[in-house]
Amino acid sequence: MGNSPRPGLWALEKSTDYGKSFKPWMYFSDSTHIKDISIGGRCMCNGHADTCDPADPNADSNILYDAGVDEKHQSLDIYGRYEGGGVCQNCQHNTEGINCNKCQPTFYRPSGKRWDEIDVCQQESGRCECRKEFNPPNCDSCAYGYFDYPNCKPCTCNLNGTEGQHCTPTDGICPCKYNYAGQSCEICEDGYYSAQCKNCNCDTSGTEPSICDDVTGQCICKLLHGGTRAGACVRALRVRPRRLDRRQLLGRRQVQLPHQLWRQAVQPPNFDSVKCDRCREQFYNYPACEECNCDPRGVVASFAGCGSVPAGELCQCKDRVQGRICNDCKPLFWNMQEYNPYGCEECRCHLAGTLGGLGACDTRSGQCECKSHVGARTCDQCRDGFYRLQGDNVFGCTRDCDKQSGQCRCHSRVEGRRCDRPIRAHYVPTLHQYQFELEDGVTQSGPVRYRNNEDTFPGYSWKGYVLFSMLQNEVINVVQIPKSSLYRLVLKYMNPLPDNVRATVIITPESVVDIQQK
Repeated sequence: MGNSPRPGLWALEKSTDYGKSFKPWMYFSDSTHIKDISIGGRCMCNGHADTCDPADPNADSNILYDAGVDEKHQSLDIYGRYEGGGVCQNCQHNTEGINCNKCQPTFYRPSGKRWDEIDVCQQESGRCECRKEFNPPNCDSCAYGYFDYPNCKPCTCNLNGTEGQHCTPTDGICPCKYNYAGQSCEICEDGYYSAQCKNCNCDTSGTEPSICDDVTGQCICKLLHGGTRAGACVRALRVRPRRLDRRQLLGRRQVQLPHQLWRQAVQPPNFDSVKCDRCREQFYNYPACEECNCDPRGVVASFAGCGSVPAGELCQCKDRVQGRICNDCKPLFWNMQEYNPYGCEECRCHLAGTLGGLGACDTRSGQCECKSHVGARTCDQCRDGFYRLQGDNVFGCTRDCDKQSGQCRCHSRVEGRRCDRPIRAHYVPTLHQYQFELEDGVTQSGPVRYRNNEDTFPGYSWKGYVLFSMLQNEVINVVQIPKSSLYRLVLKYMNPLPDNVRATVIITPESVVDIQQK
């Protein structure tokens, strides 16, 4: 040991089997006094806490053993057993609980997320978390591949072979595509092969009724015919018979030979090499070998292709975009566009008019979830027949009339069940409420020249009518409008000439703060 100091705490172990195993024999300490007792327990923290140790060993509140938890068998240890009283300390990633197995308030765990994932707890969006057999966002209909709402039983159809990729939502019948057959559209129609039921391209004049093999696409030729049109994916076919001493028997799937020893290798379309141990060019993530079909609207501008992202990933999405191929907006966003650097724009829902005051909208149309009496994309307008949008109104807006009596809510100085008459001592002005005559006006040089010939201007009013000419091309009327409001200007005139005449009406207010209208 040399001059090495003696350790403060150490144990001496012994072996009775010549060094194969050791057991503690004696324990040594430089002090016989007990300074601290820490009761520990094994616990499983799902990767959200490094250890069960408290962050501050001097703080009594940060214990790592709880007798109550131990008694109720609530702590999961590292061996998958609910034993011991270990409690995880300082859970991260928005988790909490004995084993960091709960989400903190305002966070939720999406369906399918494992507790050992970093983003297992995500901030709530307020949207319903639908089961796979129901359609989002309200879970009020069956998803593709399911039928008979609200039971939503799975279809027995081969979804690839059915029209629309789903069965009929009421009775579950499978409408097959033209190249599929069977009760569940699970097999290819004669003349088609492979899982995608591609056309065999055989010359049917020389084939058997079944036309081709439904796996390889090999044409099934009649006797005295041969060859294939399918360009089959068969890479190797080796037949090593001892002796051919009988006639070959032709079948749909194989050729029967005596004493045959043969092997057939089929190469999947997305793989390369004879051993199928790597993906073909333009396919990624072996052994899945996915096509690089990222949505160009949802990937970042610096995206250099599927081969540039870490293994297991396919596309690199913009901030507000999600999905395996970056083809869907995140909750609270919609209208994915390629020119948008964030991918999608905010819903901007008017929370006073949305159900539950939520800001989520449809990621495709941008339509917010409006209350029953509220409309518009952002739920910021009352529907026809309603008014006064309020956030504390469960329906959003109030009816214009009483639902019992039918009494409408009238403006001031208006009465009647339909608000169709003025109150006493009031009247509704007409278009002729204020009537002014041009013959009462003036010109720059003096009084207005006017005439009163009924033959020239039948039905004229007041004293006559004014003639416009080179001598009189402007008339000024000084009028008094007692109340500011929206008025309609009606002119009564006659043009005896065949050509149109352009006239200008200028309204000049008395107040200097008002605006001249022309």
